[in-house]
Amino acid sequence: MSIIEDKEYMEELARQTLSYIKEYASSELERKDAPDLQDCINNHGIEVVQDVYENEQETIRFIEAISSTPVSQIPENKLKRLKKRAGVSICNDKIQSVSLSKTSAIDTTHLIETIKQKIDKLNAGNYSKVATCSLYVFVDTVFIDEYFSSCVEKTLEEIRLYTKPLMFKMLYLDYYYGICICDIEAGVIKNRVKLDQDARKNIRDAVKMELGMN
Repeated sequence: MSIIEDKEYMEELARQTLSYIKEYASSELERKDAPDLQDCINNHGIEVVQDVYENEQETIRFIEAISSTPVSQIPENKLKRLKKRAGVSICNDKIQSVSLSKTSAIDTTHLIETIKQKIDKLNAGNYSKVATCSLYVFVDTVFIDEYFSSCVEKTLEEIRLYTKPLMFKMLYLDYYYGICICDIEAGVIKNRVKLDQDARKNIRDAVKMELGMN
């Protein structure tokens, strides 16, 4: 299943994951905007994005539009439409997460396009608050673990061919079984960290504590 959380949750999830794998101390990164995570000391930022299919993007946009609205105040017809399209988890009168059936795929096309769209935004000056920027992608369109080498190598190759004046420094690919850390400029995999279910639970518990979630 594909899990869609609200933007604040995903940004904090990325922050806590980076802290867990010792890339950053959680205190070094602040949740801000454009880019989503910022290391103010080193003037570096990390933009966070979910790589999901269009029907899921529509659901994300809907969730973001009502993220601050108590469930009890959401029009019944809209809530019913959402529940027909996905599984909805509600906690304390708030939509906590949404799950959709995941499309089986080994094609990296969608992932590559997601990264390219963020590169375009980087070159449009969207993340000019920081001197350098990296990209953190929650991958949900490719079974990276089963086809790790071919998926990551193809992605890096395509991104290196996408010549733009500005490029992200590092690429973090967060998939079900772990996270792959890539140096985009060098076109190499810097590290691959496996995260088991216990590690994922510890990270999510840290997120819930930080956000004050039950």
